[in-house]
Amino acid sequence: MTVGWDDLDSTARSYLTMQKDVCDGVYDRRWPAPGKKLSIELIAEHERSLRFFLDVIENRRSTSLIVGLLPDRKLTMQTRRSDRPLLRVDYATAAETLRHRNPDGTMVFGPHVHLDLYGDGIHWAFPIGEQSVVVPEQPGVPSLFWAFQESCGITGRLRIEQSLGV
Repeated sequence: MTVGWDDLDSTARSYLTMQKDVCDGVYDRRWPAPGKKLSIELIAEHERSLRFFLDVIENRRSTSLIVGLLPDRKLTMQTRRSDRPLLRVDYATAAETLRHRNPDGTMVFGPHVHLDLYGDGIHWAFPIGEQSVVVPEQPGVPSLFWAFQESCGITGRLRIEQSLGV
């Protein structure tokens, strides 16, 4: 079974497909060193009140890419959007280092994509080859990042340079 765009929660899908730009206008970045994180604030191009985040987390043995919706800046007791991850990719060259247990108890091993299927968060994970939301053209982190960036509607002007060893 392949999970695709039509399987996503409709609200998550609409946020993901919105075109997003970098808030601070800095399009050239450096990939984080192992043990570090790069956070970039994004803004919806056509709904400027919507803010998103892009996190690139480089661990010793794996890389995570996360995009999500930032909360409204208004602090009231009213119901509002919360800091909400919309899509996450976990990748490692040593596939056995990655594992995720889905809500139904099934285990996913190796590189995978976390998706919001029911509007309750990115609790469900699927192997990269068993979903059609983030589809890299070739193996490896650079291709996976470009596919992730495209799937999340993030401007193609954003470039994150990887150094050797990352």
